[in-house]
Amino acid sequence: MALFSIAISVQLSVQETKATAAEVQRIAQEAYVYAFGPVYSYRFLQDEVFNESSTTYIGAFNKIKNYQRLNQPGDTMFTPNVDAPYTRIWLDLRSEPVVVTMPKVTPANRYYVMQAISLDHYNLDFTGTRTVGQNGGPIIYASSPESVGEFRLRKVPKLMI
Repeated sequence: MALFSIAISVQLSVQETKATAAEVQRIAQEAYVYAFGPVYSYRFLQDEVFNESSTTYIGAFNKIKNYQRLNQPGDTMFTPNVDAPYTRIWLDLRSEPVVVTMPKVTPANRYYVMQAISLDHYNLDFTGTRTVGQNGGPIIYASSPESVGEFRLRKVPKLMI
């Protein structure tokens, strides 16, 4: 649907501004590049949250899935590294913030990182060895600064942000 809307917008622009074929092609390429990340994310969202027959099915928003083995060639879950185990969670922040508690990581020299990515593939946060150390603790994710203040007073007295 989003790609169809982009195509309609480009067509209307061509009629109004008399863009050249090269300009239309450039606009279409830029639209594709812009839309690729969100469309790709929605595919994974569909598989991991809603598609019960998917091998990467998690089951719901705000539910943690720990993968107990390294990725194999036939796996469909996208991961940057094939030599590291992964944990995945899709956070739903529409109604209220979500607190994710990181455990203490041992041994002390073990590196870990929790990457938070928006649905349109922007890196929002990297929490881990370099930012908070090995002691773990709660991390709050919220859709707005206002909701964090109310949530902090209501549920979590000490937060690591």
